[in-house]
Amino acid sequence: MIDPRRALASAVFLALVVAPSASAIQGQRTTPPNVLLIVLDDVGVDQLGVYAEATNPPPTPNLDALAAQSVLFRQAWSNPVCSPTRAALMTGRHGFRTGVGNAIGSGATETGLPLSETILPELLDTGGQYVHAAFGKWHLGGAADGALAPNNAGFGHYDGCLSNLDIVASNPASYTNWPRVVDGVESVSTQYLTSATVDSALGWISQQTEPWFAYVAFHAVHSPFHWPPAALHSVNPASIPPGNPAHWQHRAMVEALDTEIGRLLSGVGAPAGDLTVIVVGDNGTAGPGIEPPFDPTHGKHTLFDGGVRVPLLISGPTVSAPGECQALVQVLDLFATVAEIAGVNPATIGKTIDSRSLVPYLANPTAVSERSVLFSERFWGNGVGKGVPSPQELVAADPSLPAVCQTDLGFAGPGPSPPVLALCGAGGQGLVDGNLLMLTLDGAPPLAPGLLVVGVGAQPIPLVGGTLVPSPLVVLLPLATNALGSLHLPVVGAVFSGFGFNSIVAQAVIVDPSQPLGNVFSNAVGGLIPTLDRKSVEDLDGYKLIITAHGGQAQLFDRSQDPFEQVNLLAGGEANLSVVAAQHLASLRAELLALLATQTPGP
Repeated sequence: MIDPRRALASAVFLALVVAPSASAIQGQRTTPPNVLLIVLDDVGVDQLGVYAEATNPPPTPNLDALAAQSVLFRQAWSNPVCSPTRAALMTGRHGFRTGVGNAIGSGATETGLPLSETILPELLDTGGQYVHAAFGKWHLGGAADGALAPNNAGFGHYDGCLSNLDIVASNPASYTNWPRVVDGVESVSTQYLTSATVDSALGWISQQTEPWFAYVAFHAVHSPFHWPPAALHSVNPASIPPGNPAHWQHRAMVEALDTEIGRLLSGVGAPAGDLTVIVVGDNGTAGPGIEPPFDPTHGKHTLFDGGVRVPLLISGPTVSAPGECQALVQVLDLFATVAEIAGVNPATIGKTIDSRSLVPYLANPTAVSERSVLFSERFWGNGVGKGVPSPQELVAADPSLPAVCQTDLGFAGPGPSPPVLALCGAGGQGLVDGNLLMLTLDGAPPLAPGLLVVGVGAQPIPLVGGTLVPSPLVVLLPLATNALGSLHLPVVGAVFSGFGFNSIVAQAVIVDPSQPLGNVFSNAVGGLIPTLDRKSVEDLDGYKLIITAHGGQAQLFDRSQDPFEQVNLLAGGEANLSVVAAQHLASLRAELLALLATQTPGP
C-alpha cells in the first residue's frame, strides 16, 4: 500500500506548478526568479517513467508531474561518473579544462576542482541579487580542501555529506549513519540522508527574503543499495523475486527519492511563477539498477548511451510552452542557463566557457539544435593539464596500422645468442584498455623453466651471471619454454596498467645449464603505460565515436539504427566502413580534435 504522504506530495506539487503564462510573469517581475537546481545521483533516463524508454521503470509520480510542466530534454549528455559532471555543471567547462576527469577519491594525493575556477554561486555574486546554498553531496573537494570545501569554492552556505558514503572502504558510511558537515562543522547524523537533505534545504529556503539559488544534490540513488524507510516507497522486500535484491533496493531508492523530491517541491512555498526548477542526472544508471531493454554493461562508468544520457527537466517562468526538446544539450549548459535566468554574464569570468544557455529551448522546445555534436569524456588521474591528448596521441588501434612494440632496452646475456623478448600490439595497440598484446620469447633453451620479471623502472644490477634490469620489482611470473625454446603469451594491456604505475619494464630469466651460473637473461623491454583517456562525440544523425587515446580501442555506432550500441562499425577496421559511416567518422574526429585544440595541455 502506498503511503498517503506520497499521494499528498504529488497532489500539492501539481497545484504548485500550475502557474500563469511566462509572458504574464515576465511582465510582473521586478526581481529575478528563485532557482532550485536538483541533481539526481546515478539516475539515467531508464529510471523515469515520463521518458518511456524502459520496459518497467520505478514509480516516479512527482518527477512525472514536474515533467508535465517542463521542457524535457531527450538528448542531454553528462560525463559517465559524478565528479566530472558536477565540475562541468558548476563551471560550464569541460573536464579537460578543469582537470576533473574522474570521480574524486579519498586518497592523500587526490586533487579536486581548483579554487581558481569560477563556479555558479560566484558568478551569481557578480549580479549582487542572489543568496546561495548547497545541500547534499559535494564531491568536488580534494584531500587538502577539508570540510569547508563547498564554502571556499563559493557557496554562502553548505549542509550535507561531502562525498560518497562508501568512498572509504575501511570505514563505509550508510544512509542512516553518515558524516554531516554544516559550514565546516562536522558531526554524525543518523537521519535518513535523502530526507535530511530535503529538511536542510527547506529550512534554509524558508528563511530567505532575497532571490535565492539552492543547489540540492542528492546522494540517492548511489550505492550502498539498501531498503529506504517503508513510508517512502511501495516495494515489499518480502515479496521480491529471489536472486537480485540490489535491483529491487535500487527501485525502492528511486521511488523514495521521488517521494522526497515531491516533499521538497511542495514545501518550497514560492509564489506561482517565481521559481525555476531544474532536475538533472549526474550520469547514467549503475549496473544493478539498469532497467531493460538497456544493456546492463553499458551504464555508469562507460561512454555508452546508458552511461552519459541523463534526465533533464526545466520548469518555471521562462518556459513558454512545456514539451519535449530533441536538441543536443549538455549538463554543463546549465551554467549559462542559470546565468541568463539570473541576469548575469558568464563572459565576465575571462575563461573559455563551453556552456550554452538553454533558455531559447524553454521558449521553443522544437528550436533547431545549436550544437552539432555532443561531447563526453573520462580520463584517469585528475589534475590541471590532464585529459588533453595531442592529435598523435588520439590515435586508436586499427588493423591497418603496424604493430607497436615496447622499447628494447638491451642487457641480454650471457653468451653470443641470448633469448629475445618482445612485447608488441598488432594494429597499433598500446598498453591500455582491453588491448591484446603478444609477449614473445624466442631463442631460449627448449623446455626450460624460468621467470618473467616485471618492474616499474630500469636499474641494471649484475645477478647470477647476467644483468637484471627491472627494478623496483612488481611481480615474478613463472614461465616455461616449449620444445623450440619459445614462449608466445597473449597479454591484456589492462594487466600492466592495472599495476597503477606509469611505466613497465619486463625481462625473462631462463634456466640454462650451458651457462657458467646456470641462467640466461633475455633483453629487457619497457615503456610508458598511458593513463586511460576516453573521449566520445555524437552528431545530429546519431553517429557516435568512442575513442581511447594512446592506441586504445575505437568504436563507431549508428544509434539511429542501433540505439543500444551493440554493433561496432569499426570492428573490422576503417577500411571496411561504408562510405556514409566513413564520412561521419572523419567528421567526428575533426570535431573532437578541434575541441581539444582549444586547450593547451599542462598546468
